[in-house]
Amino acid sequence: MILTPARVALLSFIAVLISDILIRINSFIGLSNGSTLLTIALQLVSVLGFVFLASRFSWREQMPSGLLLFFKLMMLWSLVSFMRGAFNVSGYWEWKVLMLNYLPTILVPLVLSLGLNFPISVKTLSFISRKVFIFGVFFIPFALTFDHELYSRIVVASCLFVLFTPYLKWRWRMLIVVVAFTSVLMDLSYRVNLIRNAVAFSLLGVFLFRDLRLRPAFNLAVAFAFITPLVFLHLGVSDSFNIFRDTLKLDYSVSVSDGGQIGESSLDADTRTFLYQEVFYSMRKRGSSFLTGEGGGSGYESDAFQSTVLTAKGRFSSEVGFLNTVLYSGAIGVLLYAAVLFIAIFYAVNRSNNTLCKMLGFFLAVHWVLFFIEDIPKLDMNYFFLWFAIGLCSSHRFRALSDVELREFFKRL
Repeated sequence: MILTPARVALLSFIAVLISDILIRINSFIGLSNGSTLLTIALQLVSVLGFVFLASRFSWREQMPSGLLLFFKLMMLWSLVSFMRGAFNVSGYWEWKVLMLNYLPTILVPLVLSLGLNFPISVKTLSFISRKVFIFGVFFIPFALTFDHELYSRIVVASCLFVLFTPYLKWRWRMLIVVVAFTSVLMDLSYRVNLIRNAVAFSLLGVFLFRDLRLRPAFNLAVAFAFITPLVFLHLGVSDSFNIFRDTLKLDYSVSVSDGGQIGESSLDADTRTFLYQEVFYSMRKRGSSFLTGEGGGSGYESDAFQSTVLTAKGRFSSEVGFLNTVLYSGAIGVLLYAAVLFIAIFYAVNRSNNTLCKMLGFFLAVHWVLFFIEDIPKLDMNYFFLWFAIGLCSSHRFRALSDVELREFFKRL
């Protein structure tokens, strides 16, 4: 069988999908070491696929030159952070984190090439709609028993596909809507998933009013999305106002399954303040540079997760994407990521000929907000589709399509 770019793209996605499932299952019920070796093999397949796809196409002609420059700078700084980590790690666990966690993570942005060359993504998108969304239902009993988030994570692409629904046939629209709502109802305590889907469905209203002059409103909303987490970060660090702690309390809990044990989870529980405190305190205590970070494979001192600490460096990552990026590559890493993200958003909103790009642009702006809540950069399906969406917004060819031409494209799914 000839490995065409379309087949490599599909194979890479399937590898990430199965890897995600194995990691969740292993975390909640435990499997043999064979599952770990299989996960490593799958992640290797996916990363090699990303590199293959990135090497097959000329990027310069397909995306804005300024965006390409910042993307290269981001990838270069990630490599510098990797090398800094390589000089500072020691022992099995630190090398494992650096080589099997950090290195694959910094290569995931190469998925941007799949969005740039979107015609080769048809097989992957078709597989998701025809296989993952349909047969994912068989994981619901396991999810209800052991891990309520499992089904939602398997169909994480549904929030992106919601934006595609105006261009699809009715039967696929109904399937995607049902899958998206089911993913939310499976675990209401999975708040980031609830936010992603709520935003996606809200953006469908934009399609109904696409003939109006919405660009100024979009630009204002994007600017607000960019500034908001930075303002709250400043207020939180100065202890003037903590959005996680000082907001309205709902006093409402839902049942969740954790490894077969049913428990309660509060929808307004503050699960982020202590993470910010621990990471910032740890870096300040060590005299680490908040500008450049500590390099790949670093960790932070944690009292809350003391039982999971494996080395003197502490816990290797938190549940917040922003904190992990600051820890590994500092403010420079955060700013370069923001530059790539918001340049792509600018072109999606202001230099596109179709409504989908504008919806994708604002959807990416919401990802920036979620970056300060969760949205962890790692080799998983959420990060995969984030960079796929950035690639679509960056593509000259995709942004030039009209809504009528997009309908023709999505007929191929």
